[in-house]
Amino acid sequence: YLYDGKLDDPTAKAMALCNPEGPLIAYVSKVFNTLGSRHALCRVFSGSLPCEKKIIVLKKNPIHHSYDDLTFRPTIKALNLALGRQKKALALFIMCGNICMLEDVDECIESGCTLKLVSSPGKIVSMNFIHPAIIDIGIAPKSPKDLPKLEKKLQTLERNNAQIYVVFEDPGSMIVRGCSKAYIDECLFDITEEYDPIQITLSSPYIVHKETIQEKISQVCFAKSPNKQNRIFMTTEPLGVAFCEGVESGVIEVSSSS
Repeated sequence: YLYDGKLDDPTAKAMALCNPEGPLIAYVSKVFNTLGSRHALCRVFSGSLPCEKKIIVLKKNPIHHSYDDLTFRPTIKALNLALGRQKKALALFIMCGNICMLEDVDECIESGCTLKLVSSPGKIVSMNFIHPAIIDIGIAPKSPKDLPKLEKKLQTLERNNAQIYVVFEDPGSMIVRGCSKAYIDECLFDITEEYDPIQITLSSPYIVHKETIQEKISQVCFAKSPNKQNRIFMTTEPLGVAFCEGVESGVIEVSSSS
């Protein structure tokens, strides 16, 4: 499904009819940087997206990220109609059914967020991708002084690209995870070549293989703490089909502490 609100509310009806007079709802699929400015690729599903007017931004909350649904009210500074490699500037608004470019957007607008004019329940569901992110590449700055800058750039890269995940392990140890090496290299282009570049070192791509079990293990295993004063005993058993289906469908969040 595309919309997580009720199917009989005004927004859902306007989306079904592609009504330009209905409530505004738009989806930001990608955010990218060009010469220090942030631009967003957006599709309008109903209503009209105005220029030079404050809008409501509903952030995404997918499984692999820890962002909450926060509401922001930035101003759309400029609109462009995407026409292949070219773009046409729009002075007033863009109607539903079109794909447009939002120029020089604020930090609160990121990949997967929903744009509205009226505060109401319901937003566009984040996209699910067929190709999972299984390729890992280690990344580190050549100069230690660039580490804080690289961490900030990687956090921005993760927010702007729905298929990029960054794992921060020990201080200075970071892993970029994506669906292929070519896609990761393309996403890292902004860090190495574009605005305010950083010299980085990359490891060879690798895939992490993890073992599993098919039935409950009768043997009890234990491990000792480094000081030999504590022990932990455990056994393992499958999580169950219902739990695995809940994780895959998004009902159960793997990052949840409850």
